[in-house]
Amino acid sequence: AKDAKVEPATRVGKQLLRGSKCGLCLQQVLDSASGVVCSRKRPDGSNGGCGKGVCFPCMLRASSMMFGKVRITKEIWVTLSDKAWWMHERCMAENDHSDFEDLIQSFGLKAKLDEASAELPQGWTRKISHTTGKVFFVNAKLGQAQWDLPTRDVEASPDAGDKSQEDHDHGVANGNQKVEDMDVTGGNEQAGDQEELVEL
Repeated sequence: AKDAKVEPATRVGKQLLRGSKCGLCLQQVLDSASGVVCSRKRPDGSNGGCGKGVCFPCMLRASSMMFGKVRITKEIWVTLSDKAWWMHERCMAENDHSDFEDLIQSFGLKAKLDEASAELPQGWTRKISHTTGKVFFVNAKLGQAQWDLPTRDVEASPDAGDKSQEDHDHGVANGNQKVEDMDVTGGNEQAGDQEELVEL
């Protein structure tokens, strides 16, 4: 397999270039802010990572067993700016693990990263806002989307499908929105949400 095209090494890490393919869904990224490459230029000048790229939506939905637990979102990448980097957990040396954690904590992004890596209750999926790059959560069964990490399963929710219109309308004020009201166009969705992911 051919390595992903990457931007010139002007920063610590690398993003996928427009037109590069994600190593998981095999779809081309639409712009150079849609994915990252497993790569890091270490402080000692050595390079780490396997050079394989992944789009942000796949990074969020791939299982931790297949993909590892180390994740990064577009929002976090943008916040880290020229200090941003990411590597597969299996590609990291011990210093890489601690350096990544220190970097995330130094920017006050630990809670956001934990949210992006957390297991979701049954019925919920992650999406990325195409306009802001922020992660939000969608439950198709409830027809609901929200910015806050969901805390319970659809089946565990009493009267999950029996929300009154008034409750549904008030949900927007509480951070919940109907799916059609959210910006759900983010990511590589031309292949559908159910595409089979290959191991990266």
